[in-house]
Amino acid sequence: MKIFPFFGVALVITLPWLIHPGYLFFLDWSFTPLFGIDMGFVQKLIIFCTLILVGISTSTLIAFLLCSTIPLRIRTIIATTCGIIAMTNPFVFNRLHMGHVNLLLGYALSPLVLFFVYRFFSYPSKKNAIIASVIASITIICSVHYVILLPILIAICMWDRNYSLKVQPTLYTWLIAPYSAVLIGIVLLGINMHPIPVFNSQDLIAFAPQPQCTSSTFIDTVFLVAQWRNPHAVPLPCTFLPLFLIFNIAILLLLFIGGWKHKKLAIGAMLCIMLADIPLITAMRDSAKYIADLAIIEIILLGYAVAYIYNKTKNATLPWVVLVLVIVNGFPMYWGLSHTSTPASYPSSWYEWNKQLATLHEKPQVLFLPWHLYMPFDFTNQETIANPANIFFTNATIIRGDNLEMRQGTVSIYSESTSNLSREVEDALSGIHDLDFADRLSLLLTKENIKYVALASGSPEEAMYRETFNKIPSLSISYTAAGLTVWKFGE
Repeated sequence: MKIFPFFGVALVITLPWLIHPGYLFFLDWSFTPLFGIDMGFVQKLIIFCTLILVGISTSTLIAFLLCSTIPLRIRTIIATTCGIIAMTNPFVFNRLHMGHVNLLLGYALSPLVLFFVYRFFSYPSKKNAIIASVIASITIICSVHYVILLPILIAICMWDRNYSLKVQPTLYTWLIAPYSAVLIGIVLLGINMHPIPVFNSQDLIAFAPQPQCTSSTFIDTVFLVAQWRNPHAVPLPCTFLPLFLIFNIAILLLLFIGGWKHKKLAIGAMLCIMLADIPLITAMRDSAKYIADLAIIEIILLGYAVAYIYNKTKNATLPWVVLVLVIVNGFPMYWGLSHTSTPASYPSSWYEWNKQLATLHEKPQVLFLPWHLYMPFDFTNQETIANPANIFFTNATIIRGDNLEMRQGTVSIYSESTSNLSREVEDALSGIHDLDFADRLSLLLTKENIKYVALASGSPEEAMYRETFNKIPSLSISYTAAGLTVWKFGE
């Protein structure tokens, strides 16, 4: 499969980022300097390569599925079309904007897993078994969500293909053993590092998919655009709604044809829609992640539909028409993504103070405020992101907020930290307007051996913290510049 079309699409999407210096600050994914080296370009390169991988893996899968049904030239056009829509559909747009690059890596590898699983059952061998198992293992390492997503996708697609499962037991061992070993390792490591969270109905409802382009969550899920964030947070790809609806309805008609010929895949697609849209039956808090499986199933159905129509009509123009339709439909990715998220730099004050910390004899503990996990900063143009201070300030031990605070409609979430230190900090800061706040804060800083209190700029609480800390005798300003103010604690 030729790489050029996917290289070109990925370049069009990421070029505005690649030619501008700075970092991309997404909701859940920020990069910082590493050993004094600017890693902004590396961050953008990862996105670029991930998009190319999505296109190559999807087109490889589709070419394999159609290899015995249509001529090579037509098969190549259809596979390229499917690769491009896999790169540019709204699911990819939304997840890139949220910084879920690890989820997209799993999404990129899933078609390759399917390809090698199909290869294994078509041509059973030890080599094909190991390759399929290793790529599946890499997929769940990239994103633990694929511990759930990948088996569902494989089960649906294998059900559709009707392969004979009569394979030598030893080959099954090679297919299952490497993946099982990695899976067990991930589960044990995850339990030790992060206890399995218990989601209540409020959590699941708050993170349930919201309508983005239409008034129907079901329709938006079919169009791959549904997600949990407020529609106003990411207006694209719904900005040009009439064009969005026209193009997606045209694609939907092709999906109906594909689903009619492959009813088991259509049933699998409906299952993914149910898992995404009915949060109380899901095993993931962000149930819209099931759209990753739905996207791949829909793309397979699209490939089958175009191939079926070609075989019936022998009209070589149709695959080209669908290719143009898919390319135009990806406009939000070509133009909108780079306009929604633009490269920016960390404040110079962050670099300067990190250098000052390097001159100290030992790493100090720093209480970093405001006390939130997600918050806006001046350098992100007031976009809310996960606080990156703990990975930026390499010369200090940063104590930052680790609670999830969220409001979605009438539902509010405020998670309770499992860290005793975080609870102590929250307890102290909750009384910031009390008369004994200075004593309580000093007691906390002394007990935990915290030497500095740092305050980032950009939060609505900044003025309150600044005014309060300037009145506390045990705190004295150690460093101040645009973007950061630091108080040193000393009795």
